[in-house]
Amino acid sequence: MTKRDSIDGSRILLFTMGLSQTGVSCPDLHCDQWNIIAIEDEIDAFAAVRGQGIDLVILHMPLDDSIDSDLPNVLRGISPAPYLPVMIMSSDSAEAQRCRFLDSGADDVIAEQTSAVEV
Repeated sequence: MTKRDSIDGSRILLFTMGLSQTGVSCPDLHCDQWNIIAIEDEIDAFAAVRGQGIDLVILHMPLDDSIDSDLPNVLRGISPAPYLPVMIMSSDSAEAQRCRFLDSGADDVIAEQTSAVEV
């Protein structure tokens, strides 16, 4: 199996918690190989993780919500998958902030300007 084969058809949950109220827009991560499920509501995100075969979660949250969040581990706990990778998309790329995200359970931290190709 090639690396490309392993991502074709992947279901990616793009969870933009609380950003619609702040006016922050999420970058376009749509790609032919991915099925992007964009959700803004926490309950809908939990339901998607539980029942829609999500392969990756990208959390795009306001900084004040994500600093102390245990959301990556909560999502993994309700996922039927053996392991659910969770990335946090952040506007703050400072090392200390990235470390806090990783300490909160994120597998990776990416910038808001990250392209679909880089993801």
